[in-house]
Amino acid sequence: KIKRRSKRINYQESKRAEDKEAFEKEFKEPRTKEEKQAVRKKILTNIGEDLMVVSKDQPFRFPAEFTFVVRAFSVLDGIGKTLNKKFDIGEIAAPYARNLLIEANPDALPPQVVTAQREWLKRADAQTRAVVNLFKAPDAIESIADIIRRIETGKLKIRVRALEVERAVERVAVTQDITLKALIASCMANIGCVLWVTNPGLYLIQAKIALGLATVMMLQAVKGQLTLSKMLKKEAKYSGAD
Repeated sequence: KIKRRSKRINYQESKRAEDKEAFEKEFKEPRTKEEKQAVRKKILTNIGEDLMVVSKDQPFRFPAEFTFVVRAFSVLDGIGKTLNKKFDIGEIAAPYARNLLIEANPDALPPQVVTAQREWLKRADAQTRAVVNLFKAPDAIESIADIIRRIETGKLKIRVRALEVERAVERVAVTQDITLKALIASCMANIGCVLWVTNPGLYLIQAKIALGLATVMMLQAVKGQLTLSKMLKKEAKYSGAD
């Protein structure tokens, strides 16, 4: 292998010495920053819809303590690699982790036995399903035919989920809420100013209440605008437009 590798290296060096430009054309040129960003946007555009669904329907959050644990291991790994470049925290921690697992479950079988047992159970389950499906196949076919008949007659309607429409409806709802709160704030501010100017001594309390409501509604409208901006930024991020 070493001889073949040295021959290949010598052959490549001779080719490069003969015609450097033709030799380098066979290799891909490194991508520029703009090209990398374009590729990243293309990838995000392709998987953006799936990421939006997952982040909305099943948000994934780490526990608060997890960050401290990761930070502690990162610090230990950094100190170890500073002292010794061959330091590997995973290799060092493996025996202790194995002992902890064995102590937590002293009756546990060896890993080889557990793997063989799982494989055997998997095969037995597959054989059982095959036997059961052999007798249930006619019922399944009849059920599928019944579903197709119900779809054809209109008794069963398939619901198609349009993610773009859902996001548009959500944006419209937030925008309407912002507009409504801003309108109420404007009306309350107008009423408060009119009461204050008309007779400050008689309508002072009512004017203060109206202005207070106007302030609350305006703050909620600003909060809704920030929510809308965050929503648009998130959509742009997952669609690759950011």
